Amino acid sequence: MKVAVIGGGAVGLLQAILLQKKGIEVTVFEKQLERPPFTRAVGLDSKSLQVFKQLGFLDEILALGRLVEEARVFDGEKEIAKLTIGKVASLLIIPLADLERFLEKKVRSIKKGMELVGMDRTTCIFTEGKETFDLVVGADGPNSKVRDLSNITYYQYDYEMSLEIENQLVEKEEKAVQIYFERGKTCAFRFPYSPNYVQVIRALHPKQEAISKEKMEKGTNESVFELKLDHKLCDTFYKDGVLLLGDAAHHMTPFGGRGLNLSIQDAAGYADAIADGSIILFAKKRRKQAKKVLKETYLFATFVGRGWRFVVWVFRFLHAFPWFFQKLLQKHINITKRS
Repeated sequence: MKVAVIGGGAVGLLQAILLQKKGIEVTVFEKQLERPPFTRAVGLDSKSLQVFKQLGFLDEILALGRLVEEARVFDGEKEIAKLTIGKVASLLIIPLADLERFLEKKVRSIKKGMELVGMDRTTCIFTEGKETFDLVVGADGPNSKVRDLSNITYYQYDYEMSLEIENQLVEKEEKAVQIYFERGKTCAFRFPYSPNYVQVIRALHPKQEAISKEKMEKGTNESVFELKLDHKLCDTFYKDGVLLLGDAAHHMTPFGGRGLNLSIQDAAGYADAIADGSIILFAKKRRKQAKKVLKETYLFATFVGRGWRFVVWVFRFLHAFPWFFQKLLQKHINITKRS
């Protein structure tokens, strides 16, 4: 079997590695020659780390990021909750670019500078020529060319809100995720991903005031990026020898940290389904799962992202009843599971 993975991001690279393990011939095609200088930090949960453990990569992956065991929640200047993550789950905060560079080294065949310009079912037309495959995996992001060239339709919802993302160099090491609320304002987050760096995410909403940048600046800003928020869900993930993976199939907001973790579970399951010929059935199951996760991230973005006051009281409740938080966290992680 001959497989093309279009898109050399983390999920596309992981899919290629998993297929290699099955003895399948796979090539990754990436249009960019170099990775962009700005990197987002992402969170890998327990189930995603289990996939890397099964591949024998866990220790190397852990060394690239920071395991976070605690979240601290603030209402204005006052700390209102301290929540333990590590009792039932693991959360590794890792720079996405570092994860991609690591995975790229594990892929046997990758061709860079190859832009997809056309498709005829599983025949891919690149700027440098064309090639036919048994299966084409579109892992080329939310604006997927594979999806559009294959005429796979999708639903899209555009949020009024956007996110401002900053990488900050800090003098003092931070060990906990920090979540900030302020009366009448949206929310902000601080994610430590190394002893020297944190990523700050501020929600920007046209009808609400953002938490001041000065309040969040506890270090030196090294890069700033604004992310417009939307979500997409394709009507099908598989059509005529073309499989959509990750953001190409189900693009969602970063709230709740579900998108990448769902995609990692997709990739692990698809490797088995491609090998045993059950890809059509499995793709239908994953779409149902993605729809559930998308609803969760929508609610998270709507209530937490806009900093609604009752969310502060929810965090107070979770602080008072930690057993309930642990149960909720386990359910939150399990929603990405593959069946």
